[in-house]
Amino acid sequence: MPSPASQDHPLRQTWPAFLDAIERDMVRAKRDFAVFAYKLLQSYPPRILQGQTKEEREDWIQEIILHFTSDDCRVLREYRNTGHPFAAWFITVANHKAYDFCRKTGAYREKTTSLDDKPDYLSHPDASDSADVRSELGEVIGKVLACIKQMSRKCQILLQAAAEEYNPREMLALLGDDAGSNKQAADDLRACRKRLKALLTEKGVELDRYLS
Repeated sequence: MPSPASQDHPLRQTWPAFLDAIERDMVRAKRDFAVFAYKLLQSYPPRILQGQTKEEREDWIQEIILHFTSDDCRVLREYRNTGHPFAAWFITVANHKAYDFCRKTGAYREKTTSLDDKPDYLSHPDASDSADVRSELGEVIGKVLACIKQMSRKCQILLQAAAEEYNPREMLALLGDDAGSNKQAADDLRACRKRLKALLTEKGVELDRYLS
């Protein structure tokens, strides 16, 4: 069972104080949440944003924070304390929103070869048009996100954490599992990945094609 001291760590809290402040002091709630979210997203930015410039990443982070605080903190009010750290829920929703933003704007090309600087073999007449490539990748990302949303909260947390290169101990912290082992975290992640691959296969997506 987590000790009181461990629960005081921002990443382990299941109900941060700013959630209570929503009903008493909306301005304070938004301010305190923004500080929490900004620090976390700066330390662990969604992978899809890591290829953006500093200015672009700042803009995306502000968009993500606004997503949670707009309409009187409508999205924050949707949070339910299930015993897992609030940070785990936040990271999951923030990553989904980041991928959604980037998919809609075509900004998901991060860390890939720029389509404007493609090598000669991609300029061959038989090569796919860049617009078709972006459209296909956007469709695949949409299906991946839809499948992840069908999975358990634990799998959502583990998959998102793995995508952000969290180590097993950090994953366990997000799950609020102080007693868990690195091996158990790795085994659970492997099972979640296997389940995600099966769901994608049902939707006609062969993930190995995009990872090779």
